[in-house]
Amino acid sequence: MGFLWRVSDDPRGRAQADRLLDLAIDALRPR
Repeated sequence: MGFLWRVSDDPRGRAQADRLLDLAIDALRPR
């Protein structure tokens, strides 16, 4: 949790996390 908290403070890290989240959602979404 601490790692995510640090990343969320960095705009670049937050953008990367958003991209990873989008990829994960896309992978989980049924075709």
